[in-house]
Amino acid sequence: MRGWLRSATAFALVAALAFTVVGAAGRPVTDTSILGGIHVYSTSSLQNVMLEIGNAFRARYPNASVISSFAGTAEMREHLEQGANADVFVSADTATSTLLFRHGLLLAPRVIARGRVGVIARAGGPVTRLQDLAKPGVRLLIGAPNTPAGRYATQVLDRMARARGLGKSYVQKVRANLVDRVKSARDGVLRVAKGDADACFAYATDAEMSKIKIVPVEIPDSLQAPVLFSAAVVRATSAPELATRFTAWLGDSFARARFERHGFKP
Repeated sequence: MRGWLRSATAFALVAALAFTVVGAAGRPVTDTSILGGIHVYSTSSLQNVMLEIGNAFRARYPNASVISSFAGTAEMREHLEQGANADVFVSADTATSTLLFRHGLLLAPRVIARGRVGVIARAGGPVTRLQDLAKPGVRLLIGAPNTPAGRYATQVLDRMARARGLGKSYVQKVRANLVDRVKSARDGVLRVAKGDADACFAYATDAEMSKIKIVPVEIPDSLQAPVLFSAAVVRATSAPELATRFTAWLGDSFARARFERHGFKP
């Protein structure tokens, strides 16, 4: 089951960055009594913030190692169900982690961050506001139906269909512009940045991927779907203490501050 991990298009295996956690007296706070290593499966839309949090965790526990792999939530779920080795699962929703919990693959999940649905558009392209999504010829990407991004987009479109100034006709035109379903929000954003599409439904925080090639289009609160990111220990982990510490670390004040810095809400 490890061959798929070597695919650069499926997952990005990451190396350590230089972060130091400093105590009240200005000295690094470390705990060398914790040994071992864990493998964290994380939704790709949290990649930047998870790198920071993971490396701060390594600074706190210098004798512990953390390997992070990033992909779409649906893809990670599939591999976990097929028996792939992981210790912590971080999802772009609560539905997936709750389902895996009910199937006995995860311990009880917890919400670690909240986000917003957004439209990510190609810089210089035809989409600069929500109304532009209905223009003829706009190339739109939406997450596959089995992905959190796809389900969130569907909820937003349902609300748009009932919204004054948009409505069913607008949503029909938007759906007519759909050119593909993508495996994750980040995959859609990458394709927009490459020019393969004009816009995609993703997460508002995905706009941090590129300040040059993509631009965010705000979706107002009245049309939003609740975006909840969750984390859980994998029941079959070989390092339960370390995995439990890491999931607790995701709710620590340091992690909350990093989530907020990247545009998420704790």
